[in-house]
Amino acid sequence: MANRKKKWSSNSTFAGGNSIEKIIMLFFIASFLGNICEMTLIFAQTGNWASRQGLIYGPFNAFYGLGAVLFMLLLSRLQGYNAAMIFAISGFVGSAYQWFASWTQELVFDSRSWNVSGSPFNINGRTNLFFFICWGIVGLLFINHFYPWFSSLIVSTPPVIGRVLVMIITVFMLFNIVVSSSAVIRWAERAQDAGSQPETFIGRFVDKHYTGDYLSKVYTNLKFI
Repeated sequence: MANRKKKWSSNSTFAGGNSIEKIIMLFFIASFLGNICEMTLIFAQTGNWASRQGLIYGPFNAFYGLGAVLFMLLLSRLQGYNAAMIFAISGFVGSAYQWFASWTQELVFDSRSWNVSGSPFNINGRTNLFFFICWGIVGLLFINHFYPWFSSLIVSTPPVIGRVLVMIITVFMLFNIVVSSSAVIRWAERAQDAGSQPETFIGRFVDKHYTGDYLSKVYTNLKFI
């Protein structure tokens, strides 16, 4: 009982090191900020707002959340190292992650959300030299500026409040990911076979509530193979 009280006391540290609490918080925040940044970039280029969310509920894109977690786990210890080294390693890790994410999306959902086949130095149309440079810059900013600030902010959160937030975020994001994945899988099946009928209650629910017209407005850049 004494240990339990100590664990939940306001004097204990919340989300220290590379804890699961910090990973969940970083995933949530980066999923939001990454989506907002991409939408802003598209607006600056075209003058139009376009959805770039990767999940059905809320302006979240798990691609950016997972990328931030990957950078935290693999690269956060590079803080203070030579900038050229951080840039090169970040570019390599980010490009490899982008290639793997595109390959996984094609394997699981029979679709792509980007294709850079016509660009210089591209690899299977999944990533290229331009994105290598972008990942390198993002890594420099993330490792030397964003992550140290974010880590300090999260650690300073009162433990009880932090743990309640983590529980809420975990339930919401797991639900969001499961629903979004199920909806896109059924969308892909319907795209391949217009007469495809769901075999489960979940499939029937998804077909009723997440139609192709609805999902095409959410995933504006998704193209089926």
